Amino acid sequence: MKGNFNTGPAHGGYKHGMHTSPTYTTWASMKQRCSNPKAPDYSRYGGRNITYDPSWELFENFLEDMGIRPEGTTLDRKDNNGPYCKDNCRWSTTKEQTRNRRDTNLLEFNGKQQCLSDWAAELNIPRSTLTNRIHRGWDTERALTTPIQRSRYA
Repeated sequence: MKGNFNTGPAHGGYKHGMHTSPTYTTWASMKQRCSNPKAPDYSRYGGRNITYDPSWELFENFLEDMGIRPEGTTLDRKDNNGPYCKDNCRWSTTKEQTRNRRDTNLLEFNGKQQCLSDWAAELNIPRSTLTNRIHRGWDTERALTTPIQRSRYA
């Protein structure tokens, strides 16, 4: 085992005393979705061969690698096709995680790659306008550089 964790009655029989913490809950959920075919999200994780570091079978090792989960964050894999492991995981906000999904539409323009929402904010163009342009077949440059037309009646 990596860590040096205490055991005994003060810890309720757990080596870490964190069995009701958000960090522990996150770890337990990660294990379930990767290894339990009956887990609701298994098809999106274990069913796609997403695994976790074998040392993370023990919560104490996960805790040592990832630390306490900061408030307002969840466990996020940098590479969504990669495993849960120290080098591929981070604690991220919901906003950061939403931008790191498999189905996030990334656009590259002038050597910069970011999601549609970030381009919309940067260029002050409604996200819905950019989405419509892309769905109508506009190339990235045209979609991002064409000024929005303001209504004559506004």
